[in-house]
Amino acid sequence: MIHSMTGFATYADQNNEYITEVNIRTVNSRYMEINVKIPEKLKLYEMEIRNCFKDFFNRGKFEISINLTPKVASNGLEINNNLVAALTSKISEINNAYRAKDPNAAINFSALDILMYPGVIANTSNSNDSIHELVINAVKECMKKLNEARTLEGDKISVFLNGHLDSIELMRQNIINRMPEIVEWQKTKVEDFIQQHQVKVDGSLLEQEIILLCQRMDIAEELNRLSSHIEQAKHILKQGGICGKRLDFLMQEFNRETNTIASKSINTEITNSAIELKVQIEQMREQVQNIE
Repeated sequence: MIHSMTGFATYADQNNEYITEVNIRTVNSRYMEINVKIPEKLKLYEMEIRNCFKDFFNRGKFEISINLTPKVASNGLEINNNLVAALTSKISEINNAYRAKDPNAAINFSALDILMYPGVIANTSNSNDSIHELVINAVKECMKKLNEARTLEGDKISVFLNGHLDSIELMRQNIINRMPEIVEWQKTKVEDFIQQHQVKVDGSLLEQEIILLCQRMDIAEELNRLSSHIEQAKHILKQGGICGKRLDFLMQEFNRETNTIASKSINTEITNSAIELKVQIEQMREQVQNIE
């Protein structure tokens, strides 16, 4: 299976002391980019959180945010009331000073902001261990959910790409089937021009010129390579895994063959087919950009 690089997942958990919520968003990127938004209390775990990404993902641009809330009301944690009183007094003092200059000015602190201030909630001997286990487990569970979401999106992309590959093969076969008729049409067109304008041309020279013209418009090699690219793309999709960069390279090869077909075209039908091929390839390329 293949994995999309776009997705979102959220996971919440709790223990006797804290409630934590983890949110991860991801979009496509050529490399692994991680933006971590966590409370100051969790900064000592940031490197471990970053390393967790390497266990689940290979590339993508990730944004992870973690909230940690004390369960003050239910777990009977010891509160440093003297520190709370000092903080409240200082906040009131600062607000009074600001209002003296500007009646509308104020610094707003919620009760949760005060509780999260270092030292307000008394630390227990196992508090850090409890936080570490809760947060890291929540991060890993959220990453599992994100991986599942990326896999489901990857399945949809795979179906989309295979459908377009089938369409390209049908168009390729149609061009092959039409080529003898187009060559004959071009030969007749040249002969009619000569007859209409009563141009005297040596018969053998005319045949040589028609042969050269057919060689210049010959796209058999490009069509064969296009077939090879289709088979290779289908194989990569079936094989799965980390294949986004390989498919992106193949899209460039698809475009190269199509551009050559268009440049060699001397017939409106072939030109239109080449344009439709480029539309299909561009739609594929847009989706390939999202594959890990």
